[in-house]
Amino acid sequence: MTTLVGIKANEGREGVVIASDYQVSEEDGRGYLISKSPRSKIDAGPFWAMAHAGGDALPVREFYKFLKGNKGNNPNKKKARSTILSAIDDLHFPEVVELNTKLSAKGNEEDAVSFLLAINDPELNLYLVDSYGNIKGPNDESDFDYICLGSGGEKAENYIKDLLAQEKIDRDEISLKEAIYVARGAIGAAETEAGTGMGFNLVVLVKGEIGEYGKEMRSELRKTEEASLEKIVKHYVETS
Repeated sequence: MTTLVGIKANEGREGVVIASDYQVSEEDGRGYLISKSPRSKIDAGPFWAMAHAGGDALPVREFYKFLKGNKGNNPNKKKARSTILSAIDDLHFPEVVELNTKLSAKGNEEDAVSFLLAINDPELNLYLVDSYGNIKGPNDESDFDYICLGSGGEKAENYIKDLLAQEKIDRDEISLKEAIYVARGAIGAAETEAGTGMGFNLVVLVKGEIGEYGKEMRSELRKTEEASLEKIVKHYVETS
């Protein structure tokens, strides 16, 4: 269970933002959610970034390795690139079908994965890849190009719709800066959903560059927390 948000800027510098939480959860058999240790749900290659909603089993990680051209004894980055671009051209990703078939065979049918996919070459684009491998762009009825996915996807989308209704954002002027802040807010809004939480991950794609910022932000948060703890300890030590 998770929340994913993808937004394509339509004003200023071209770019695509993909954001997620870190929480990995599963049911304990009695309908209760068990939260595991934080895991990144976004991975990136030379010209792409993908985020997955659904299970976080080993085959998902192996799938990402394959797309990077790093899987097996004979890595092939050209084939990996061709796989992604061919899937986009065909609007179908057969390797995603294979992945979910593997998960089902292992008894993980409920862990079927779907993805957000963004590329920055040959052009910047954002797609949804459903669990059947079908590739779609953002909904034509959306006010701008964005996709919300996962168990918290509805709450994330409602957050964006509220911003539009309150005229806090302009659908025709979604800059890269705006996209980043909207994505952060949408993930935060979804944290009221039981399967979403444990922080915020962010990847930004522009022409010729993919920035992965999850680890950096988590590190900065830890430093801030440590500094706050030092102040608290100092207060009590000095007043004792």
